[in-house]
Amino acid sequence: MIINTEAGVRSVGLNALRAAEMMGANKLQSFFYVIVPATVPMVTGMRIAMGRSVSTIVAAEMLGASAGLGFMMFSAREFSRMDTVLVGIVILGLLGLTADYIFRLVITTFGGEYVGRMIA
Repeated sequence: MIINTEAGVRSVGLNALRAAEMMGANKLQSFFYVIVPATVPMVTGMRIAMGRSVSTIVAAEMLGASAGLGFMMFSAREFSRMDTVLVGIVILGLLGLTADYIFRLVITTFGGEYVGRMIA
């Protein structure tokens, strides 16, 4: 995620920053109106990291928690309750789809219409 973000920041042209400066933008405005929109195409790493973080949380719940979705699935597996395990898997899938949809919505809102269509 950090590598993709760094690549996005490095892809910002010096001319774009100079143009913002010539129009009276300060450093903070240049950051939010020039650099951040330019890094939006490089959010693939963030989308991948989001999926990996959810799976890590569920795995941690399976190993050491006494509550949560991972714990529910793990204890249902021990008692051969496949229906409960499958419900947990479906819930995880729906959570992932919802998180990805919200992420794409934020990107299209703050990253511009063209960038949003490009990654959706």
